[in-house]
Amino acid sequence: MAVEYKGTKGAAVGLPEQTVFRGREAELVRLADALRPGTGAPVTAIAGLAGIGKTALAMQAAHNACAEGWFPGGAVMVNMHGYGPSESEVSVSAALTSLLGAIGIASKRIPPLLDGQVGLWRSELARWAAAGKRLLIVVDNVSRAEQVRPLLPGKADAAGHRVLVTSRHCMSAVQGTRLMDLDVLGDEQAVELLRFDLATSLPGDVRVGDDPQAASRIAQLCGGLPLAVRICSALLAADPEQPLSELVEALADEKVRLVELDFDDVLAVRAAFDLSYEHLSAEQARLFRLMAINPDTVTSTESAAALAELGVPAARRVIKQLHRAHLVSQDVGRDRWRMHDLLRLYAAERISDDTERQDAVSRLLAHFLATTVSASQHLDPRLDAADRDRRFTSRHHALAWLDAERPSLVGSVDLAYSMGRYTSTGALAAALYDYFELRKHLADWIATAELALTAARRLGNRRSEGLALTHVGNAHRDLGQHQRALEHHRLSLDIARAASDRYAEGRCLTNLGNAYLALGRTDEAVRFNEESLRIRRQLNDRYGQRITLNHLGNAYRHAGRMNDAVDCYLESLEIRREMGDPNGEGRTLTNLGNAYRALGRVAEAIECYRQDLVIARELGDRHAEASTLTSLGNGYRDQGSREPAVECYLRSAEISREIGDREGEQHTLTNLANTYRELGRAEYRVRTPTSIVESPPIVDDVDLLCFPDPVETGPNGELERLDRDVHCMAPGDPEPPVRKPKANSTHGEYDGLQAE
Repeated sequence: MAVEYKGTKGAAVGLPEQTVFRGREAELVRLADALRPGTGAPVTAIAGLAGIGKTALAMQAAHNACAEGWFPGGAVMVNMHGYGPSESEVSVSAALTSLLGAIGIASKRIPPLLDGQVGLWRSELARWAAAGKRLLIVVDNVSRAEQVRPLLPGKADAAGHRVLVTSRHCMSAVQGTRLMDLDVLGDEQAVELLRFDLATSLPGDVRVGDDPQAASRIAQLCGGLPLAVRICSALLAADPEQPLSELVEALADEKVRLVELDFDDVLAVRAAFDLSYEHLSAEQARLFRLMAINPDTVTSTESAAALAELGVPAARRVIKQLHRAHLVSQDVGRDRWRMHDLLRLYAAERISDDTERQDAVSRLLAHFLATTVSASQHLDPRLDAADRDRRFTSRHHALAWLDAERPSLVGSVDLAYSMGRYTSTGALAAALYDYFELRKHLADWIATAELALTAARRLGNRRSEGLALTHVGNAHRDLGQHQRALEHHRLSLDIARAASDRYAEGRCLTNLGNAYLALGRTDEAVRFNEESLRIRRQLNDRYGQRITLNHLGNAYRHAGRMNDAVDCYLESLEIRREMGDPNGEGRTLTNLGNAYRALGRVAEAIECYRQDLVIARELGDRHAEASTLTSLGNGYRDQGSREPAVECYLRSAEISREIGDREGEQHTLTNLANTYRELGRAEYRVRTPTSIVESPPIVDDVDLLCFPDPVETGPNGELERLDRDVHCMAPGDPEPPVRKPKANSTHGEYDGLQAE
C-alpha cells in the first residue's frame, strides 16, 4: 500500500509503505540537511556497493522529510532497475511517463517522444513550484548519469523541488549534485541491526544478548554489509533453535561463506554482486577479479598493474572506474584501494581460469620481490648511495613503502609457500629481513622466516636452509626466546662448517655468542665472539667485523672487562662510520655509553647517548629512540640531574606505549618511579597497564638500552616476562618485595644484531 502525504490538491503519491528502519542516524541527519527547504543542492545522490542499504536509507529519509511537511506536493518514486538484466531496465521515457502520471497528467497528454516528455515534465514542475507545492522525487537504482539528467527539474524552475538518487556508481557526472557515499556498518551497529531484526521477527529472542561474542563475530564475517546481516537474521529467525555459534562456524569458511549468505534465493549477497559485475566491461571485470589475488584487502595501484600486466596509468584508470562503481574504495593515501571482504571472496570465485590465476600470482610475486629488494638496498650500509636502486629516493621513502605494503608482503610469502613456490618463498622472506630486524614486527618475522626454513628444506637447499635458520634464530632472539635462538644458530653453524663456508661460520659464531650472552653464559659468549672475530679478520671481512666487535664488547662488558669492551666498541664505531652505517653506529654508541657509565665516565656516556638519539630520530627508528631515551635518563641520574632524567623517561614510556612495546614501557616506568622517589615526589604514582600486571613490584633500576626487547630468561632460557606494578612510595611506606633481575641477563641491551 502506498503512503499519501496530504498537501494541496493534486499531491503526488508514490513512496512505498514505510518499513521498520534501524541505525544510520548520522546519515539521516546529513540527508535531512540536504532535503530541508532553502538549503543544500537540489540533487542528492546516495552511492555505495550492493547491499549497503542505499534504498532503505533513501526511503527512511524521504518519509522523514515528508512527515516534517517539507514537501507539500508529496513525493514520487521511480525504480530505474539500472542493475538488473537489460530487458528489465526502465527507460528514461518510461520513467517520465510514470512520473507524469503520478502527478496527475493524463496519458493522452504525454508526448510520444523523449524531448516532448522532458519539456512537459519540467513545465509541470515549474507550475507546481509556482503553486508552492514542493515535490520530492526519488530516483532509485540508477546505473549511469544519463538515466537521471532528463528527470531533473529545469534550473530556473527548481524552486524547492528536491531529487534523491541511489546508485552503485558515483553520480559526480550529474552537475550540481551533493554526493553521499554510504559506508559499511561498524561492528556495534551491525550487531544492533542483527538484534533488532531478529527481535522484530521473533519477539523475545535473546540469542544476540546471550552470546555477544558470537554476534560480534557474525557482524565481522558479514563485513558490516547490511544485506549480509539481514540474511543472517533471516536465517536465525527461520531456525529459532540455532545457536549463533553454529552460524559463525558456517560463515567462517571462506570457501562457502557466500553460499551461506543466501536465504531461499530471496536474499543473497552473491546475486546482488552479480548485478554489479555484469555491468563491468571486460577490462574492468578482469582487474576486479585479479585484485582479489593480492593477499591483503588493500591493493596498491602498482600491485594491481602487476597483477593485470598493465602500465600504472592504465591500471589507475580502470581502478578509478571500479571505484566509481563502488567495487573498491580508496584507502588512506593515494593509489591504495580497499575491497570489501565479501567482494574479495566473490571476485576470487569469478577466476575460473587457473592459468589466469597462476600467471597473475607469478607477476605479483615478481613485483613484490623486485621492489622489496630495491627498498632493502636503502637499509644496507654496505651499499654506496650510487649503487642503490633509484626506484626509491631515500631510506625514508623505502621504509614508507615497506610499512604500507607489509600485510601484502607477509601474505605473499604465505601465498608463495601455499602454491609450492618455495624459491620465491625463501627469496621474499630473506629480502624482508633487514626491514623486520629494524621495525621489530616479530610475529610477521617469525612466520615468514619459518616458512622460508621449511621451503629451503623441501628444496634440499642447504645454503638457503642455513640462512633461514639464522633468520629464525634472530627472530626468536628478539622475542626473548633465547634457548630456541641458540638451537637454530647451532644448526646453522653445522651447515656452514659442513660446507666450509667461512663467511657463514663467522656469522653463526657471532649469533651463537649473542645467544649465550642472553642466557647468562658469559664465558661462552666471549669465546664464540673471539673465534668469530679471528675468522673475520682472516677474511678481511670488515662488514662482519663491525658486528662481531659490538657483540664481543657486550660480552666483555658483562664479564667485567670494561676497558676491553670500550676498545671493541671504538673499533666497531670506526668501521661503521667508515662504511656509512648510521643504524649500527647508533647501536654501538649506546653500548659504548653503557661501558663508560660502568667506568664512571658519565659525561662521555651521556654524549654517546645524545649522539645515538639524534641518529635514531633521523632514521625514524622509534624503538631505538625509546630505549636510548631511557639510557640517557640513566646517565642523567648518575650525574645527579634527575629532572632531565624524568623528562627522558616520560618521553621513552610514551613512545613505547605508542609502538606497543609494553616490556620496554615497564622497564622505563621502573626507573621513572625510582627517580620520583629520589626527588621526594611521593604524590606521583606510576602504573603499568593493569592487563599485564602479574608479579610483585620491582624497585631496582633497569637498563633499557635497546633491542632485543627487555626480557629475562628462566633457568632453561625460556621467555619470562617482568610484569609488575611500578609505583612510588611515600616516606614510611613498607618496602615492597623485590625480585631482582639475574646478574648476567642482558635486560634488553642494544646489541646491534643485524642481518648478514
